[in-house]
Amino acid sequence: MNGFPFFCVAGAGFDAHISQLFAKNKKRGFSGYIKSALREIRLYQPARYEVKSGGKVIREKAFLVSIANASQYGNNAYIAPGASTSDGLLDVCILQPFPFYRYPEMALRLMTRRIQSSRYMRTVRGKEITVLREAEGPVHLDGEPQHMGNQLDIRVMPSSIAVIVP
Repeated sequence: MNGFPFFCVAGAGFDAHISQLFAKNKKRGFSGYIKSALREIRLYQPARYEVKSGGKVIREKAFLVSIANASQYGNNAYIAPGASTSDGLLDVCILQPFPFYRYPEMALRLMTRRIQSSRYMRTVRGKEITVLREAEGPVHLDGEPQHMGNQLDIRVMPSSIAVIVP
């Protein structure tokens, strides 16, 4: 993304906002992340995005836009259950704003690999993606917060990582 590598999932929106807050938190682990998310979820304001991938252009307000090379953020939270690190494609997951009373349902869908079946989730795939957002701000690269401009250029770089296995 904009020249910075990530392996599993990168994104903008709510997950990037929480990643930024969590990085400042002294308490680590899943519980610290959940506490930050629960504290912020009612305050967070979705933004307008334009996502370009494979000749398709999607313009809409979104709670988050995640670009997934792998299926999960971590801790068994599956943002892109169909994503594969070996298919040469990125899954762009656009989660539209949803009513507050649906937060528990959406969390359950995330943890049970069913987020893609929600009417609030839209997914496109591509090798090169451009995300335009209203303003610069936080993004995350595999959960690590960064600050980037309003244009995010993401592309697959095949065979760009060497893995050592026993």
